[in-house]
Amino acid sequence: IHCWTNREATLARELPKSKAAALVADATVLLAETLRTVGRYADARKELEPLVAKYPDPTKADHMRARWQLALTKIAARLNAQ
Repeated sequence: IHCWTNREATLARELPKSKAAALVADATVLLAETLRTVGRYADARKELEPLVAKYPDPTKADHMRARWQLALTKIAARLNAQ
């Protein structure tokens, strides 16, 4: 990620290796949010889609933020393509 410092980039690569599932899920969402913000929509979708697939029931709050970020990413990509 071009605007990150080396420490932030290292942290973004290392957090998904954690054994704490909740930490990994939250780190993935934050990474995807950053990717979306800098215009890397395809990369953001690659991060979010497996997480959303892991928690498919939208009536549960099992990672509502991941679903929300995926929706924002799809909208932003569509608007940016116009």
